[in-house]
Amino acid sequence: MTVRDVTAVLQLLEMVSRIASDIDGYVVELGTDGRLLALQVEELTRGLMAERDFLLTDYLPEGLDTATVDARLKWVGSPALLDLAMVARAMGLGGADGQDLDASVSPRGLRILAKIPRLPLVTARAVVDNWGSLQAVLAATVEELEAVDDVGARQARTLRDGLSRLAEVSIADRYA
Repeated sequence: MTVRDVTAVLQLLEMVSRIASDIDGYVVELGTDGRLLALQVEELTRGLMAERDFLLTDYLPEGLDTATVDARLKWVGSPALLDLAMVARAMGLGGADGQDLDASVSPRGLRILAKIPRLPLVTARAVVDNWGSLQAVLAATVEELEAVDDVGARQARTLRDGLSRLAEVSIADRYA
């Protein structure tokens, strides 16, 4: 992944969030007539904020938290939000000149681990905090995963099996 890829996704998520917020205001004005619209907005945006949090957790530099990025993005106006370099700077990933957009970044892996069925999010966070990168988690054995606090034998096997299935699906999708 590049900084450009990550910031493009965050940019779109932020735009959707702002549009949903605007629509919520209209729903209030519509009263009971806006119930269907509220349901549709809820259906369309369900899970997006969780994905946003996973994205930020995966790619933010050390020492920067999601609350800081939220505060920075709050002050970015809608026209400025179209500038990927501005979004990258809000994430702490880009320089002032915007030349860092093609720099490579590696995920910590929380987004992927959160997609594994029957793996608690607490366990996924513990593994990500311990290993620090998706590549390190992929290289870990079941025994090494068991050694992590909050990870039992069953969860380590679930994690390893889940990662294997995700890799198989990815390979199958690539050649389909």
